[in-house]
Amino acid sequence: MKKLFPRPSLWLLLLAVCVVALRGARALNGPAALSPAMIAESGGELDPFAQDISSLPPRDAAVFWSGWGDYYSHAADSADKMFLCFTKALEADGKEPVHHENLANVIFMFRKDAMRYYGRNEQQVFDLALAHYDQALRLERNFERAKELARCYYLIKPTRAEDALKAWNVTLSLARTEAQRQEVYLDLARLHLNAGRVWEAKKFIERVTYPGLRDMRETLEYRVAVEGVKVASHARETEMVWNRN
Repeated sequence: MKKLFPRPSLWLLLLAVCVVALRGARALNGPAALSPAMIAESGGELDPFAQDISSLPPRDAAVFWSGWGDYYSHAADSADKMFLCFTKALEADGKEPVHHENLANVIFMFRKDAMRYYGRNEQQVFDLALAHYDQALRLERNFERAKELARCYYLIKPTRAEDALKAWNVTLSLARTEAQRQEVYLDLARLHLNAGRVWEAKKFIERVTYPGLRDMRETLEYRVAVEGVKVASHARETEMVWNRN
């Protein structure tokens, strides 16, 4: 699962935050005007929560908190700060889909920490992440965003087959190229295979002709062949039992 906010080096992150801070520099005075870069150069501790950014426009404040959320996602023992920063970004600019996606991503990737932080069980944490992905998709419908949501269902156990099928059908409806459509066909085939619907999977695989998807197609074709033999063998055994009776 990819993270939608870039993964900058520390100094690139500090530079980005400085740019945001400079846009509102006239409104910031005294200690509140200290950027993370200035704090780092002075040997002080990096602490975004000590800064007053209340005069920044909502969009800039959201970028500020997203940057720090990403920073804390790579820092040791900083899960609580990470969740808080991404939540603050969302609170600052809730109409920007990427902030919903960022929070959903870290909830999925750090779900044990999320269970503790939010006081929820694993299934409830999955539901929370899916709700943010769904909200991002509602704010801006596109293929990549829908695919990100649909792929989450591979990580959820027990499997939510029907929800996954709906998500992949939405993704298919947003495909704009034949390559995108065929990519979804393979995911639908995989979904049907996992549910034991071998012949449905075979129908989707047969629709894939794009050269870039050949390796994945061949892998799924092999699985279909293996599962098909099992189904046929089971059918023969069932027929023999009926004949004996």
